[in-house]
Amino acid sequence: MRPTLTIFALCLALTGCGKSEPPPSLTELRADAPILTIKVLSDGSILADDIPTTLDTLNTHLPEFAKAHGLVWFYRDHPNDPPQPAATDVIRLVLDHELPICLSTEADFIDIIEEDPPPPVPTG
Repeated sequence: MRPTLTIFALCLALTGCGKSEPPPSLTELRADAPILTIKVLSDGSILADDIPTTLDTLNTHLPEFAKAHGLVWFYRDHPNDPPQPAATDVIRLVLDHELPICLSTEADFIDIIEEDPPPPVPTG
């Protein structure tokens, strides 16, 4: 996915497409929201919480997850290359279910950025 489209999709999911109430911050979402990790591998296979799955299965379970006010963490192999069709399909599906999504370039999601980072640790 191109960076511009990625940023637009992320903003679209987090802002709620013009709804009147402000969206919760990522920190507020994480405080009690369930998190679903979705990975799309270079061969097009999809993992949900590290379990192989399909688009149809995701489509079946995402409405329940949305009702629970869940948050999706998304990763795809080779993020600097054009996306695999499965990656685009997963993003579209997540957005169709109006779920907030955090994009990661690391398979362990270590680079998900907190909106309210902790203060720096003194070094002296």
